[in-house]
Amino acid sequence: MQSSLTAQRSSLKTKLPDIVSALEVVKHLASRPRRENAKIQRLSSARLAENIWSKASAAPSDKVCLWLGANCMLEYQLEEAIELLQTNESNARTTLKSLEEDMAFLRDQITTTEVNIARTHNYGVKLRQATKALAGW
Repeated sequence: MQSSLTAQRSSLKTKLPDIVSALEVVKHLASRPRRENAKIQRLSSARLAENIWSKASAAPSDKVCLWLGANCMLEYQLEEAIELLQTNESNARTTLKSLEEDMAFLRDQITTTEVNIARTHNYGVKLRQATKALAGW
C-alpha cells in the first residue's frame, strides 16, 4: 500500500508542473490582443524533445489543442482550456494533499504495528523464560 501511494504521489508531482506550465501558456495566449482577420503570424521556438528546439510560426487563434492522455488531443476555446486546466490543477493539488495525509496515516499505522509486534515478541520471551524457570532448567 505504501509503494502504491508513493507511486501515485510521484506521478502527480511530475504531472503538476506540466499542468501549471500549460495553464500559464494558455493564459498568456488569452491575454494577447486578438485582431479579427489578422494575417500576422507569430514566430516562436517550440520544444520538440529534451534538447531539441525548433522555430515555428503560427497565426493568431482563439483555440488551443490540449493533450488529454492516451494519445488523445482535443481542441478547446481558450476560455474552456483555462477552465479545464484550472480544474485539473485544483484536482491534482487536492489529490496530492490527500495522498500525503494517507501516507502519514499509513506511516503511523506501520509504527504502531511494529511496536505491537515487538511487545508481543518480548512477552513471548518472558513467558518462555518463566516456563523454563518453573521447569527447573
